[in-house]
Amino acid sequence: MILVTVGTEQYPFNALMDWVNLLIRNGFIDQNEEVVVQYGCSTKLPDQVKVFKLLPESAFKTLVDQARLIIAHCGEGTALLLEASGKPYVLVPRTQRFGEHVDDHQLELADALEQQGVSIARSPASLTKFLTATESTDLKLPQADLCKQLSEYYGDSTDKKIMLVCSSGGHFKEMQQLKPFRQQFQSSCWVTFRAETTKNELQDEPGRVYWAHSPTNRNLPNLVRNLFLAFKVLQREQPNLVLSTGAGVAVPFLLLAKLLCRSQVIFVESRTRIKQLSLSARILRAFAVLDQLFVHSPELAKRYPKVQCARSTEVDSVIRQDSASKSETTVFQHQGTTVLSTPARLTTVEVLQFRAVLKGLDQSFSQKIVLDMSATKFIDSTGLGALVACLKLAQAGKHELVLWSVIPEVRATLVMVGIDRAFNIEEAAATARTYRDKDLKRQLRQDPQLKLHPSVNHPIKRSIDIVGAVVGLSIMAILLIPISIAIQLDDPGPIFFSQVRCGLMSKRFRIWKFRSMVANAEALKSQIANQANGNFFKNDKDPRITRVGRFLRKTSLDEFPQFWNVLLGDMSLVGTRPPTAEELNHYDAPEWARLDVKPGITGEWQVNGRSKIRNFEDVIKLDLKYQKNWSLKRDLSLLLKTVTVLFSKDSGAI
Repeated sequence: MILVTVGTEQYPFNALMDWVNLLIRNGFIDQNEEVVVQYGCSTKLPDQVKVFKLLPESAFKTLVDQARLIIAHCGEGTALLLEASGKPYVLVPRTQRFGEHVDDHQLELADALEQQGVSIARSPASLTKFLTATESTDLKLPQADLCKQLSEYYGDSTDKKIMLVCSSGGHFKEMQQLKPFRQQFQSSCWVTFRAETTKNELQDEPGRVYWAHSPTNRNLPNLVRNLFLAFKVLQREQPNLVLSTGAGVAVPFLLLAKLLCRSQVIFVESRTRIKQLSLSARILRAFAVLDQLFVHSPELAKRYPKVQCARSTEVDSVIRQDSASKSETTVFQHQGTTVLSTPARLTTVEVLQFRAVLKGLDQSFSQKIVLDMSATKFIDSTGLGALVACLKLAQAGKHELVLWSVIPEVRATLVMVGIDRAFNIEEAAATARTYRDKDLKRQLRQDPQLKLHPSVNHPIKRSIDIVGAVVGLSIMAILLIPISIAIQLDDPGPIFFSQVRCGLMSKRFRIWKFRSMVANAEALKSQIANQANGNFFKNDKDPRITRVGRFLRKTSLDEFPQFWNVLLGDMSLVGTRPPTAEELNHYDAPEWARLDVKPGITGEWQVNGRSKIRNFEDVIKLDLKYQKNWSLKRDLSLLLKTVTVLFSKDSGAI
């Protein structure tokens, strides 16, 4: 039996529900194995599982004893409880971004626990890897000697009354660990949440117990009810000292204790807080309520003045691993399925490693190839090429290819270039759970946008394109009738020739030209020898070209309808050569890089030899040279050179 638990009832954890459903559907969790899910307030549930909204601690411990392994949210109390069970377990951190928690401190805790050997799942692939190769962990959370420190500060207050404020779960366990200190006081009272554990363990405690209202997160009625409860309790108890262990429910009680009773207030921050104080602690500090604030992280103690670090703690500041190192391409195979997790960025450098992994696959083993893309936040044209290469590899071996957890930013790229329908994309929302800096947070809150080459969205370049397109189309309007008559007299058929080409990020568009070949030119192409080397077609004496067509190509008049493509934004006046879809099928990773800019009517290739170039590698070098050295000045220079080439004796077909 597999036990899945989301812990608190205050927050949904739909991502974990999606992951479990995904693994059941793809056979990584045997459909004959019982799966028990405690889902809290999650609104999604896996299929074919036994579900409980909440589990009393006694029932939970019974299920833990029965389980083969446990999948749980990343909480300190959960980790301690599961560690004591001796069963294999994996923790999945919640994130603020997906509304799973009030902030991202579970990501910090996940980093700290992972360095201590605890299994952490940040994606469906890492969860799958744990399920297929379970190992027991050896968690040793350090215990700070807080009781001695508290006694040093408040040892002379033991003849007075202490109020203990905490929630249930891990915060209650932390308060229980402070029992040697709180037992020194003559009288005490409790404020906590009503749960099976708190009811059982507080039966023999001296003093009154007050049950606060839960949940408090995003629950205004319960917040107001706790505020009234705080007035009632404090007027009745009049505590000299109030002690709380890192819980949001404590805020109204601690505020009013300082305001109404002039109590000394101590707040012990949760062990899960490694890099940032909780919202509760920040509010209490802002109102100058706290006499003492204890943390378990030296990094927090250094960051905030007058904050005490619990002595004897071994938790040092956790140096977050670089996101790239956490998201290297990893691969494992299980029961006929190969799972690859892609890196954070699929660009030229990462694609080389990705391709090496693809080539090293044991294709005879796999019936299905799964790409877990939850960590991938950016993909450029070479990354698209790598995905297409993977698709071809799967098709050649008659394997099924599935993409997992494609985030909206990456999916927008696939949709933009029109290749999203070529892939089987499994829906699994809210997957990326790596630590993100503020810049990335802001970026992810925005609408999906691509980080494009600076020439693509440059306003002046676009203005030049529009003006040039209007001028070019005006000239074409004058020449349209005589050119149309000449084409019809030479070879009856369509006036215009259109063909699907690949533009920015391989996006398909229809390019327009005056027809310069016979009407059935495409059908005759296989009979013509290709004089070019590489992934494009060229023949100087192509018999399909008509007499009028040779004149149009010589003068480049056949290109004038492309000004319409420029006006639409599919092309630019200056850019790279737009390849055909057939050429793109033969591209390697470096060649896809030329699609990072818009194609142009003219460019480096057109002004540096035009029809004399026979090697595709030379075309690539010229296009990449244009990308690297792009500037408005360079564009204007290429436009002037184009005019010069057109009137030179060496002018030829593009």
